[in-house]
Amino acid sequence: MAAKREIFGFCLFDFANSGYTTVIITAVYNAYFVSAIGTPFLWSLTLSLSYLFVIIASPIAGAMADFGNSRKRFLFASYAICVASTALLYFGSSEHVFLACAMVICSNFGFALSENFVSSFLPGLASRHTIGRISGYAWSFGYVGGISSLLLCLAYLSHAGYGENALRFTPVLTALFFGVFALPVFFLLKERTAAPLPPSNKTIPEAGFSSLRDTFRDIRHYRELFFFLLSFFFYTCGTATVISFAAIFAQEALHFSQKEIILLILAANVTSAAGAFVFGFVQDRIGARRTLFITLFLWISAVLGAYFVKERESFWVVANAVGFAMGASQSASRSIVGLFAPAGKEAEFYGFWGFAGKAAALCGLFTFGLFLSFSGGDIRSAILMTAGFFVIGIALLFLVDERKGTVL
Repeated sequence: MAAKREIFGFCLFDFANSGYTTVIITAVYNAYFVSAIGTPFLWSLTLSLSYLFVIIASPIAGAMADFGNSRKRFLFASYAICVASTALLYFGSSEHVFLACAMVICSNFGFALSENFVSSFLPGLASRHTIGRISGYAWSFGYVGGISSLLLCLAYLSHAGYGENALRFTPVLTALFFGVFALPVFFLLKERTAAPLPPSNKTIPEAGFSSLRDTFRDIRHYRELFFFLLSFFFYTCGTATVISFAAIFAQEALHFSQKEIILLILAANVTSAAGAFVFGFVQDRIGARRTLFITLFLWISAVLGAYFVKERESFWVVANAVGFAMGASQSASRSIVGLFAPAGKEAEFYGFWGFAGKAAALCGLFTFGLFLSFSGGDIRSAILMTAGFFVIGIALLFLVDERKGTVL
């Protein structure tokens, strides 16, 4: 296992970057964008475009990063893109809608790629017997970072008021949080695996495309990863949809106020941190596949609970059950890719992980819209239908042989 300082660096990046999803995508800036800059449709379209770019870029960027010990350079570039474009969201307004949309696309693109690149360091930091807890440490530390960043922004807004200028400044605070806390990572993390050098007659992009072609040609050798990513795709359709619409469900079905929704998000982040931490140890004891089975059944139970719950007090239980399952399933998913990734292909395999995750987010949100339309706008029925994604994910997970696929 790697030195503690390297593991701390790995965890610190999760701590630093989680403020972006919490503040920008989930709790503060998204609401400001919809109320002052554009429409819900424009916000959805902007995020969808960013996911589309991530889907296109993730595998090839990962394959390129594997050559010549370039992962840290690619990580720094994607981190810089996210930090800079998040800060530039300050200049987006109703008069500069295109700028706001462009910076959301760039920042979300940089965030997603940086998440792939930093995850590719995980196999070099852990053994097969410790990968669960190290991924769990980092993911739980990430939720702590998301809470800290959100509390920082809420403290600022309480002091400055909730006017437009103050709300526009929250992305600047988020960028500073990410920029400052992630910077030590580049001094702490090491390129621990022996990365191949590109052939002398090829550039790194050419070598990356060549590596991807080899992977697809030899796909039969990566059967376990293939079926895991299929499973991951389907259950992530469910998780991404539930996460995206949980606050809307609370508001529409149970009449939560905006303040109550923020408190709910904070509480769910705490239980997500606990879930990631606890199930990291569970995974190292019983295996990542069995851990995922447990967490996916928790997801199904939470979705059923959301459908039947009528009182706001009961929904707090459901939301925290979702949080507990969310942290655990996300951490275990990252661990499985690390177990299956051959030396020298870590970033490429995590690129496929990023590809599957963002494709699932697009598919899940689109399918949920269809569910909502078919149910006549009944958000309870639409949420219930997402349970089908978890059922398919569980069925495909039965096809994955963790022991056979493990190369770590």
